[in-house]
Amino acid sequence: MKLATALFLSLLLATPTSAWQKSKSQEDAGQGKGKHPTPVDVDRGSAKDLETPRRAGTDRSRGRDQRPEPAKLEPLSLDGVRPLTKIGRVLLAGQPGPAAMEALIQGGVDRVIDLRTEGEDRGFDEPARVEALGAKYASLPFGGPVPLTDAIIDDVRKALRRYRSEGKGKLLIHCASSNRVGGVWLAARVLDEGVPWEVALEQAKSAGLRSQKYIDYVRLYVLGGGNHELGEWIEKIRKEYPDVKGISVREFARIWKPGKKSDASKLPLLIDVRKPAEFEVSHIRGAKNAPSPEAIKGLLRDVPKDREIVVYCSIGVRSAKMAKELASMGYRNVRNLEGSVFEWANTGHPVFRGDKRVHEVHPFDEEWGRMLRRDLWADAAKK
Repeated sequence: MKLATALFLSLLLATPTSAWQKSKSQEDAGQGKGKHPTPVDVDRGSAKDLETPRRAGTDRSRGRDQRPEPAKLEPLSLDGVRPLTKIGRVLLAGQPGPAAMEALIQGGVDRVIDLRTEGEDRGFDEPARVEALGAKYASLPFGGPVPLTDAIIDDVRKALRRYRSEGKGKLLIHCASSNRVGGVWLAARVLDEGVPWEVALEQAKSAGLRSQKYIDYVRLYVLGGGNHELGEWIEKIRKEYPDVKGISVREFARIWKPGKKSDASKLPLLIDVRKPAEFEVSHIRGAKNAPSPEAIKGLLRDVPKDREIVVYCSIGVRSAKMAKELASMGYRNVRNLEGSVFEWANTGHPVFRGDKRVHEVHPFDEEWGRMLRRDLWADAAKK
């Protein structure tokens, strides 16, 4: 009974707030009666309070954003789980004990994602306990010898998107100390909610993130638009071509609005430097294909040296080389699209074959194609 009493007295209630709203709530001390632990109240706001913009206009690679800072995480106090923080309908936590898990589920948690590995001792049969209490249990294990992967982050992001869009139920994500939780939540915060990297990183640390290994992995995953290997290549290209200016896919998407003749002169000249066979499968709308220095010279014969130019290829290697070549020819305003058409398509931006929108991209080959979503591979390349 001492445990139950401690739960009653230590429980703090907090009003859910949107990721972009300042908190207007004050913490209340929660008390309860009876033999069961007091439920954690995580549903005192309306569904409207939970709305957050998706894929907001943030240049994540440079951390620039014009919106107000997002609200800080709201801590909850509950015996049997440390730390425990909340934003909207999502709770981020260390390992809950059995009584704390009951309180959380009675308070509205209907799905639990456990990031701990099979060999870690939870102190009780968590899957059986969660399901007996009427919630769903999912295991996405990593930690120690089990590495963090893109697939784990992808699955967590899907769950978070569902809870944001449905406006009902609560999601609990936990590991042993919330270190791993902070890592995967960090990626979702930046890519799906448009929170600047520096702000999201500090929030993730407040939620429990401590591991530099996870921070480094997520940073490259974010840089690659949800693909760690692509992020690694973007970083390699930056180091190999330090004088080539880059533009992120997110930033380019904000300025690239082709289709209106009156605006054509205000847009950059977009050049696809891939081979014609790749270009013919699909390309970014409005791009000109120029796969060689000779083709580039012909295309730019009457183009002023100060014209804004953006070049791209599959991931940015060939286009970085071409951007360097253009600079040697005297063009002063050339940028390389980082992540190029792979990241563009991976993150849901449209590609075209002629005037028709299609949903496939040439993967170049099996090795490089690992950085392109498999469902976007051109049909001929899938065979």
